[in-house]
Amino acid sequence: MKNRAVHMLHADWKYFVNLWSSPEFQKEKYGREFSRLDLMLKSHMRTSDKPVNAENPANNMHGKVVMEKLKNEREQGLNDKIDEQIFQELLGEDRHGYLHAYGRVKSITDYFGVKHSHTDLAQDVVGLKERADESIMKAKKEVEEARKKVRQAKLEAEQTKKEAEKARKEAKATRQKVDAKIEANNKM
Repeated sequence: MKNRAVHMLHADWKYFVNLWSSPEFQKEKYGREFSRLDLMLKSHMRTSDKPVNAENPANNMHGKVVMEKLKNEREQGLNDKIDEQIFQELLGEDRHGYLHAYGRVKSITDYFGVKHSHTDLAQDVVGLKERADESIMKAKKEVEEARKKVRQAKLEAEQTKKEAEKARKEAKATRQKVDAKIEANNKM
């Protein structure tokens, strides 16, 4: 808010700052949301790509070089760090409820959401275990039903085999009787 143009009303300036910093505007302008890493790289360089702090350019450039090196490694497939991990590797973890590169404007919970408590995580684990146990029991029931069907199919197959054998024997006996009658008729 400090950099407000003299001819602009405070309310108008506040509106534009909120608009330009909104994720929707950034996504529309750049095709994606700006990460904190992108924000830091942009905010520490002038539009002419020179460091903001000309007195000590080595300090400014060190962070930029490290960040760009890690981003290039990610693009080449040498690491799979996301922008947030690269940012934290360079500046360290955020502490005391505020984020690097955002100052006191945005808290950690605003950016990342609320962290789950131990009890929430424990309840989630219990729920997952219950669902896993239910899935295991369901799978066991399905296996048992499949085994019953296989046993039933085997019994039916054996029964069919016995009936076929009985029919074959009856057909053989009938054939022998018919052959005997034909032979007896031929002798007459």
